Amino acid sequence: MTKTELYYKIMYIRYQIIRLCMKCFPVLTVRYKYFKRLHKTFNLKHPLSFNEKNQWMKFNINTPLMERVADKIKLRDYLIEKGLEKHIIPILKIYNNYSDINFDELPNQFVIKTNHGSGMNTIILDKNTINHKELKSKYDYFMRINYSFFNHEIIYQNITPKIIIEPYYGNLIDYKIMCANHEILYTVVIKRYDDGHFDTAMYDETWTQPLSTFKNLNVLDKTIIPSHIEEMNQCAKHIAKDFLLVRVDFYEFNDHIYIGECTFYCQSGMIQFIPETVDMELGKRLNLDL
Repeated sequence: MTKTELYYKIMYIRYQIIRLCMKCFPVLTVRYKYFKRLHKTFNLKHPLSFNEKNQWMKFNINTPLMERVADKIKLRDYLIEKGLEKHIIPILKIYNNYSDINFDELPNQFVIKTNHGSGMNTIILDKNTINHKELKSKYDYFMRINYSFFNHEIIYQNITPKIIIEPYYGNLIDYKIMCANHEILYTVVIKRYDDGHFDTAMYDETWTQPLSTFKNLNVLDKTIIPSHIEEMNQCAKHIAKDFLLVRVDFYEFNDHIYIGECTFYCQSGMIQFIPETVDMELGKRLNLDL
């Protein structure tokens, strides 16, 4: 057994423990994870901060449309219905499991991701160098888990796991636009580098001022503004009409914007804002009474 195989066996055992805790004591388990990250608890009865209101939403709001949009495959049909088909990232192939992948029919470079959660992406720069035994261990693990149990994000609970193969467009910058009450709340920008580190920052809708930085991350130069920021904002607002809170993730490539995914909880509502006052300021702008 390789170190990678052992790692994912341990990860699966850990997942089963979290799954059991979340099924039996969901609020207590989320409180523990929230305290572990932010060193404070949250108020579900009278949430005030942005993070607290995210936790309230996780326990009180779930709709079929949210579940549909959270699925990276079903999202495509939703975007077509919204008239945004030109912003859909092409899919090369969809597979039920790693063993089904026919690498001979894929280009030399591509991206592997799943449709049912976050952080399950792998960039392949040269398919001839793939360690299939280790990559299979990784995606066999991903396909066995229900992502909703990690932080009680129940919008993921009914998604059937699939493996998606997308084209590789290079080391793109992420533009993550969070909308609350049908208006843009902020934009998080992430620039990744080949050595694995990345810069990030949070800006207002007009990019006139940074709203926050994040713990353990460098600050992104705000001159890196997308050419199509107005179009991104319009698309995000168009989608936001259907939800109380939604984050729309964009990429810009070859003078064109693509929508990567839509989600409803940035860092599962456990964001380490700097300064911490930003958490309360954003919370005031998220009205749960609508």
